Amino acid sequence: MIGQYELDPRWKTAFRLEYYHDADGVIIPVSNPAGFRTTGASWNLDYTPAPILACRLEARWLGSANPVFRAAGGLEDSSFFIGVSLAAKVARGLVGKEVN
Repeated sequence: MIGQYELDPRWKTAFRLEYYHDADGVIIPVSNPAGFRTTGASWNLDYTPAPILACRLEARWLGSANPVFRAAGGLEDSSFFIGVSLAAKVARGLVGKEVN
């Protein structure tokens, strides 16, 4: 059976695996001679109830051999968060025009 949202264009989902390597420590300086490396996974669920409105639910986990993520007790080697965002399209005619 096809999932109920697969045929509905208002719903989209994506799963990504991520890898980042900053060999020279330009962005994230660490004491490791190999530089900073992190791996992660994220999942997005997008819902577009109207052509001018989009909502996103995102869950992301990042992990590193270097303890670089801030936590209440100090530094940690992994981080997890869930975020929600809302975006609205502004009509082109409203931007840059003076109101009389």
